[in-house]
Amino acid sequence: MSDTMMASVNRRICLGIGMFAVGASLLISIGAGCKKEPPVPKAEAGQPAETAVPSPRGSMAATDGASQAVVADTGDLTTTLNSLSLELRKYVVRTHKIPKDFDDFIAKSQVQAPAPPAGKKYAIQGQEIVVVKR
Repeated sequence: MSDTMMASVNRRICLGIGMFAVGASLLISIGAGCKKEPPVPKAEAGQPAETAVPSPRGSMAATDGASQAVVADTGDLTTTLNSLSLELRKYVVRTHKIPKDFDDFIAKSQVQAPAPPAGKKYAIQGQEIVVVKR
């Protein structure tokens, strides 16, 4: 074989190897992006198993309806308001309804909230629970 033919064959071999490497790394990248669902923990002896069904977004949602949440009084008003706001968002996602006011939210969501500071009350503003004067 002549030198030019040998150079052409070497280029084709290198191109083939390069294309193989690109394809292999693409397959590895795609494979690494796949997620495996974590195993669902088994119920311990003496505890009832919680019935769960996959939601459209892939997380697990309890089928027992609205479970009662208790927001603890930590003494920190910001933490309490953040916890109540989180429960409000969960309620809206679960029911697809926005409560008309805080009392409606508490009655329908079955959330147990700590008492507001003296002379104030909880209210819904936007997507958050805030404290306002009575």
